[in-house]
Amino acid sequence: MTGAPDNGDLDHLFQPARGRARRTQICAARGKWVPLAPHASHDLTISGSGVLRKLWCVFNPDGKPLEAMRTLTEHRDFYRNIWIHIAFDDSDAVQVSAPVSDFFLCGHGDIDDVDSALFQSVRIPPLDERPYQGALTCFAPMPFAECAKISFVNRNGIPARMIAGFDWLQRDDLPAPLHHFHASFTHKRSHAGPMVLLDRREAEGAFIGLGLYVNNRDRTLRWHEGAERFDIDGDRQPLVGTGGEDYFCLAWGFRRPLSRPLFGVTCARPHDGAPSLRSGTFNPAGEFAMYRFHLPDRIPFTRSLRLAFPGASSGRPENAMPLEFRSVAYWYGRPRAA
Repeated sequence: MTGAPDNGDLDHLFQPARGRARRTQICAARGKWVPLAPHASHDLTISGSGVLRKLWCVFNPDGKPLEAMRTLTEHRDFYRNIWIHIAFDDSDAVQVSAPVSDFFLCGHGDIDDVDSALFQSVRIPPLDERPYQGALTCFAPMPFAECAKISFVNRNGIPARMIAGFDWLQRDDLPAPLHHFHASFTHKRSHAGPMVLLDRREAEGAFIGLGLYVNNRDRTLRWHEGAERFDIDGDRQPLVGTGGEDYFCLAWGFRRPLSRPLFGVTCARPHDGAPSLRSGTFNPAGEFAMYRFHLPDRIPFTRSLRLAFPGASSGRPENAMPLEFRSVAYWYGRPRAA
């Protein structure tokens, strides 16, 4: 869609490039912090036609360094309460809307090292233990025909500060109609049924990835074994997998953090014990965050797409406790033409 090569071909690097490189920033003079008052936002509009190619940002509680660190330890949901919104062109909808922690694949709320194809985060550990500060970067290409309206909202009850930078390529030769980048956030605090992570109707496009966080307090609830199910365009033959961890390119549960370009585990925190039990089985009671990208295997749809995991309904014993989940589904698309 953006002219990116397949199969790791790098010949495009010496071919003539189209467009003009541009850069826009949110920062005070000489790269200083921009304040974000409680429940306030900082808004920016990039005007023109082009492709947003890199979004980099850092956040911190307000105050001197040691004071900010103490505040961060007292407000463990700090990154969950900073939201990013992006609206492209003249659409009434906001295509990107999510907490920055979840948007950057850290649904558990802490900043951890992530080395994926589209999202990167680097934790900066001045503290001996969590939470960490960190640099957050998104490389997902985001095309727009007229403008990109970007907003960061501080939903914390404390003042924050931020710096952000945006690299984009100004181009007037983008194909029409555009398929915009979307990041669709879902959060269920106490959930006993299937985890529905995306349900789009009257739309066309392609699904490219998922970030998922699960907090399960019941060791008897084997939520991880339920296979993903893609219902596409009302087809009677949905795409159904072999198990939840299998979808994330793993097997036998989510036992350790790892970060690969197309899949990874950013959090594996059992509530008691360890991810691997003495019996060799997986301990499903805890906090787990995972991601999977479909860059070589996008899932196209022309009318509708629904993605769900059985979740707490998978092998659910009687009187099992419900679980909490948070997710961000990444996809390119547009409303379906009438």
